[in-house]
Amino acid sequence: MSDELLIIEDDAMLGIDLKRHFERVGWRTRLVRSLGEAGSFVFGPGYEGLVVLSDLHLPDGNSLDLLERARGEGDSREWIFLTGFGEAPDAERAKRLGAFDFLTKPMDRERLERIVTAARRGARAQRRIADEASQQRNRYSPAAFVGRSKDAERVRDTLERLCQIPLSSVIISGETGSGKGLAARILHHSGTRANGPPGRGKLRSLAARLGRVRAFRPRGRCLYRSKEQPSRLHGTGDRGHALS
Repeated sequence: MSDELLIIEDDAMLGIDLKRHFERVGWRTRLVRSLGEAGSFVFGPGYEGLVVLSDLHLPDGNSLDLLERARGEGDSREWIFLTGFGEAPDAERAKRLGAFDFLTKPMDRERLERIVTAARRGARAQRRIADEASQQRNRYSPAAFVGRSKDAERVRDTLERLCQIPLSSVIISGETGSGKGLAARILHHSGTRANGPPGRGKLRSLAARLGRVRAFRPRGRCLYRSKEQPSRLHGTGDRGHALS
């Protein structure tokens, strides 16, 4: 992502004033006046601006709708909203969607500049995390668990299915040196929590044919416990469906 600021403001004078101010302090800026115009940058190819500074109410809708859609498509920019009213429901929605800040007009320029600079730092960090997660996902796919035996094929198939389930915690047990660390990395980097930090805990090793896996709900209650069958890898999702 580049150090570019996307300004969404339908008030022509205020928009030009914001654009000039941030260009004076070193930003490259884009100024648009509607959600339709903004969408071509937020969702279009080739635009990698770090921060979005947007008026809340625009002629063609609420800019929180644009943020919600962007988050659904994996947008990692930092969003800052300006409003002349400061409605509590909108502020709560902005927080829920991960907006960096929700500010009421008029806003002191120096304070706004500090907030936008802080948002840039946050966006850079999010981008680094996303890039690292993408690299690790390519490295640790289920196919990385190599082997030609039927047991290895079964393990790859089970890992593939487990990666699609939002497991909160997994315990893998078995003999040392049989691939438990690799399986754990595959479950993390190719799973639904790939963008988060790796889970902590003791991994007691996968058996040569793989051992037992226990999956837990966020509160720590055991969802499923496999039978003592060392040739099978088991797990469950949040709804309690067992895979074997």
